[in-house]
Amino acid sequence: MKIQILTYTPLEIADIAIGKCWNKPNWESLLIDFKRVKRVGVDNKHASTLEHLVVYFETNHKKTLRKFKENNFSIVKKKIVTTNVRAIGNMCKWDVSKMEKYLPNTYIQMLSGETMTETRRYKESKDTRLLHTTGDTYHFEIRNISRALLQELARHRCASITVKSTRYTLQELKDEKTFKISNGRSVRLYDYDKVSKYCKLTNDNNVNLIISSGLEWQRVLQQLGISNDKTKFALPEAYLTELVWTVHKDCLANFLKLRDSKSAMWEIRELAQLLKAMI
Repeated sequence: MKIQILTYTPLEIADIAIGKCWNKPNWESLLIDFKRVKRVGVDNKHASTLEHLVVYFETNHKKTLRKFKENNFSIVKKKIVTTNVRAIGNMCKWDVSKMEKYLPNTYIQMLSGETMTETRRYKESKDTRLLHTTGDTYHFEIRNISRALLQELARHRCASITVKSTRYTLQELKDEKTFKISNGRSVRLYDYDKVSKYCKLTNDNNVNLIISSGLEWQRVLQQLGISNDKTKFALPEAYLTELVWTVHKDCLANFLKLRDSKSAMWEIRELAQLLKAMI
């Protein structure tokens, strides 16, 4: 049986995705933390983060192709297969010796816990961007979207998403001072510039007041020391998040067709237009 690896995703994409979970992407280090990729993705069983590591390979072995179909791998062309590390790990019961034939050496080194040194190719960005393309698969870093948009995005099930975790990151509000301001007549208003650091505001002031009120109460709950697993139930849908989104071109084309439409929700339409301009 001969398998020829055609292309694969840089390990750094998984490291960036894992950094999103805790909002600790480790941009300060010039070196990539491959041990963290293994620790989170394999040892701690958060294998969804390894879905961002996509592999394209070619084989003409009929039995192998049949096995791939049984495991729901995508047969791009007659002999070309695309899948990811999580799917291969599940197929091989996470036995690295069995995974070797399907994965590049750098992946096997990471999965084996070997010490690896590689300089970062990506720098920190505050904007949504296309990180990388692997064959017909796109890897986006999406920033500053609401949790309402996240729900819409999650409906496109053929994509892989790793999102900033509220369980580990809501403490960012703990040291904030009140979002309320006074206009000098004892009437309480909100500092929208400060609120917009954490929430997506709209063009409707009534909606923005409710969003701001929800954010203020979330700040109070954080200072009361209530666990994030409980306080996140009170989060405004407008609360900002960020993620790494890995998506095949066919799924992306479907997303753009549906979401770059006048009938789509305004925020996801803006995202669709932004992504379309990047590819």
